[in-house]
Amino acid sequence: MPDDPIQELLIDIEVESTRYGVGATDLSTRLEEIEQRLSLLPGKIDIMVEDDGAHLHFTRLGADEWGLIYHAGGSGNRWTSLSSLPVREKVAAAELVEPLLVELRAQLTHANETIRRVDPRQERES
Repeated sequence: MPDDPIQELLIDIEVESTRYGVGATDLSTRLEEIEQRLSLLPGKIDIMVEDDGAHLHFTRLGADEWGLIYHAGGSGNRWTSLSSLPVREKVAAAELVEPLLVELRAQLTHANETIRRVDPRQERES
């Protein structure tokens, strides 16, 4: 008796669906961890990076709240918290995390150099 191709497809779909669910959860957790670490920084700088129309922005969300928000580009899209994004957009946002961190480090370094230049006492206190 030949194998049932429908059953084989359903089994493959179940396996891939399980992998997808685990991967999506892991990605969400990773993005939450990164956002949490950034929000706990003692000195924060508003920073945004862009790639192919998509934007990732580390910004003040409220009086004492900072976080990461994402914009997929296009006029019909709006800024969205990472936790509210569908998986496809979380993947796109995740691809912008490293460039954002690199730019944030560069901006913080530049800001510190500027502060030390205008206030020489900072060099002794660092």
